[in-house]
Amino acid sequence: MNGTCAGRTGAFLDQMASLLNTDTSGLNELAKGYKEIYPIASRCGVFAKTDIQPLINEGAAKEDRAASIFQAVVNQTISGLACGRPIRGNVAFLGGPLRYLSELRQR
Repeated sequence: MNGTCAGRTGAFLDQMASLLNTDTSGLNELAKGYKEIYPIASRCGVFAKTDIQPLINEGAAKEDRAASIFQAVVNQTISGLACGRPIRGNVAFLGGPLRYLSELRQR
């Protein structure tokens, strides 16, 4: 997907982690303590940043922002896979950030 957009990639997660002054492992640790999920665009890092910045300005908890970033990745991944159709059966996601980000797997 890097050729199309940064959404759903490690590069996207790196960009979002830097907005929270951490790395992807830190993002994962923060997400473990979330209480609320906010809508965040994940089609590209620019759109996501415009959703994250107001949350930062309004004082949303880092934990909530971290989990919301993971949820945005999930939403974009499902949207790209399903292309508007229902997903049936079991789907396995392997490798990439899912291998080492337990909270992304959980979302």
